[in-house]
Amino acid sequence: MSINTLLPDLRHGWRLLARSRGSTAVVLLTLALGIGANVSLYSIARAVLLKPLPFSGGDRLMLVWESQAKEKPSQLPFSVPDYLEIRRQAHSFAALEAFRFAPAALTGHGEPKSLQGLRVTPGLLPALGAKVRMGRLFSGELETPEAGAVLSDRSWRKHFGSDPGVLGSSLLLDGQAYTVVGVLPPGFQFPPSITVSGQSMALEGGADIFLPLDVTKSDAQRRNLLVLGSLAPGVAPQAANAELKVLAPHLIQLRPDVTPADLTAYAVSLKDQAVEEVRTLVVVLFFAAGLLLLVVCANVANVLLARATGRGRELSVRLALGASRFELFRQLLTESLLLGLGGAVLGAALAFGLARVLGAARIEGLPLENIRIDLPVLGFSLLLALATSLLFGFTPALHASRSASGRSLAETGSSQAVATLGRLPLQRILIVFELALSIILLSAVGLMLRSLWSLQRADLGVDPKDVLTVILDLPDEKYSEPMRRMQAVEAMTDQLRAQPEIAEAGAVSALPFSALMDGIRFLIEEESTGAEQHLQIATRQVITPGYLEAMGLHLVQGRGLTGGDRRESPPVALISETLARSHWENRSPIGQRIALGKTDIDARRWSTVVGVVRDLRLQGRTTAARPVIYQPAAQVFSPTMTLVGRVKKGATTGPAALRQAIWAVDPGLPIELRTMRERLDEAALQPRVGAWILGLFAGVALALGALGIYGIVSCSVAARRREIAIRMALGAQRREITALFLRSALTMVLVGLLLGLGGALAVGQLLASLLFGLSSTQPAMLLLIAAFLCLIGLVATVLPVKVALRRDDIAAELRAS
Repeated sequence: MSINTLLPDLRHGWRLLARSRGSTAVVLLTLALGIGANVSLYSIARAVLLKPLPFSGGDRLMLVWESQAKEKPSQLPFSVPDYLEIRRQAHSFAALEAFRFAPAALTGHGEPKSLQGLRVTPGLLPALGAKVRMGRLFSGELETPEAGAVLSDRSWRKHFGSDPGVLGSSLLLDGQAYTVVGVLPPGFQFPPSITVSGQSMALEGGADIFLPLDVTKSDAQRRNLLVLGSLAPGVAPQAANAELKVLAPHLIQLRPDVTPADLTAYAVSLKDQAVEEVRTLVVVLFFAAGLLLLVVCANVANVLLARATGRGRELSVRLALGASRFELFRQLLTESLLLGLGGAVLGAALAFGLARVLGAARIEGLPLENIRIDLPVLGFSLLLALATSLLFGFTPALHASRSASGRSLAETGSSQAVATLGRLPLQRILIVFELALSIILLSAVGLMLRSLWSLQRADLGVDPKDVLTVILDLPDEKYSEPMRRMQAVEAMTDQLRAQPEIAEAGAVSALPFSALMDGIRFLIEEESTGAEQHLQIATRQVITPGYLEAMGLHLVQGRGLTGGDRRESPPVALISETLARSHWENRSPIGQRIALGKTDIDARRWSTVVGVVRDLRLQGRTTAARPVIYQPAAQVFSPTMTLVGRVKKGATTGPAALRQAIWAVDPGLPIELRTMRERLDEAALQPRVGAWILGLFAGVALALGALGIYGIVSCSVAARRREIAIRMALGAQRREITALFLRSALTMVLVGLLLGLGGALAVGQLLASLLFGLSSTQPAMLLLIAAFLCLIGLVATVLPVKVALRRDDIAAELRAS
């Protein structure tokens, strides 16, 4: 086919589409919805799943973890000795660098500011292929890093006004002076949002400032280093993991709190770690957008079939004048191509607008700011235009060209066209197809909404209402001694408790939903007899008196912690209900003794259980309650603490009171205050967004299906108006005429239901990993969807029949006959 034959077809198709502006506009808008949804989801999938990490050799970057293998493999950060040992012995990596999250308090530039900081080994930024906008990267060796600072481009603009003079200047961070040696270029963001043991660790927009990590001055007991490895040339990830498994037992000499059988090490692709939490959600939404596009294609195919049938006389005339069936087919397909291209243009514009809106959104784990409508995305929209043009245009074009060749001019009047249109089996098949896909989408929405409802109603064991939280970023340089750090936390807690707006106050080592929970080995005294020791692991929470009351955690038995539980006092502990049930069943654990940690276990240094606390889901609504042991902060050192305050009902100055309490102890400490409710809502943000997007898709699909039924019944009623008038004249009742059309319409609905319910069961299995508190098969919900669809079919049938049965219309039809 040459350009000389295509151009006339395009001009003719353009004139015909312009002549039918109403139906053309409806088709274009329908296509824009379907194509726009798919282009938007493709741009998200490309930014989140397909686009490589913006680092040198990003596909060979691995995060290395330790794990306690008796449980489900966990992801534990390294201590400094562990990291140095792995770095020394592992040969599968060209580089093994470490970093840790280290918020930095910037003073001397107005009000204290908290910068999102990373402590990194000198080789980390070069291993990522980082360049500088100006200045240079760190210098120095692992054991002797320089006291320099490297700013991100965003931090340079936001906090220093894009001043080139900041290079070489001195910044006071956590009370220590650092010289700014470099500024990174725009677009460099590290670390990406990563998921650790089901929880997201994210620095929005990446770190603000990179500071040197001095391994010689770091606390050897703290397990807070994340290790990033770059695979050596020619080494596969499987080989690196095999080497790590062999090396792991050597770490036991540096980790006395675990046994050799418990410890292993493994590496995970940085890219996989970054998309782990969102992969299933993005795939499900992309699949739903594909289903919506199929519904759109079926709907447009029905419209084109109606238009082609109405043009029967024109097509027959063209055949009589010498046109071939192929030429008619080509002309009709060209018109479909024009519609597809127009829908793609509008869909790309819609996707561009959505990208702007989504780019401003903040959804944890989804880097929506990286969404771009670029050439690959536009190419995808063009492919969609071609594919959809063939999908919705091929069958109507083929049907119309065949029908035109099989009819005489006498058979192509308008009444015959209407009669044919109302009874085409192909139209009914397309409507059934639309309804089946609508049911699949509706069932997906129902499951997601039920899951979200269960998620919101899940009992966490805490009362988050009126609770304020601040993670205390106490700088190591100022609070290097554990006793001084603990004294500062106790002083802030006392100051907060003294505020008139605060009902209760306390502090905890890690809030619920923290990604890095602290696990500890424990031994129960009465189970320690004999040669075999029944060592087990529990989550440890280090708390101050008042924390349980501030968080709304209730004591089930015994007492809570008091000011008398000091370092010089006999060690005590609180345990959770789950731990109490699993070891003492119907007996009271009060007064029983447990040893915590390898050192205490070996020395048989026992802590007395003084209370049982209600179960708490430490890592979110989607996890079961774990055994928890609470220890007093005065007896056990914790390097990180979070201040928690419960505001009195009706008080409006709680945040100001909390800031005042902290600054009364340390005026230079930056404060990032958040409510407990905000932290809980973040955990449910992704499923909520997914449910609403699926709901939008299902609503559009259902509306298109209902319009399809309405259109078919309307055409059928118009084709049988004379028959209806005669039946009414012979005594037929209105309900009998209505039942005649209802049988036909409900047959389509029921067939669509049967096909759709089968697909809904399959989609339920796909969504299983995203659901909480319910199975992927919900018979009651499917029955409700079936009843709703039958109601839609009933309304879409009764309305056109009711219009056709008006007395004036029936009388006019009888006179015309």
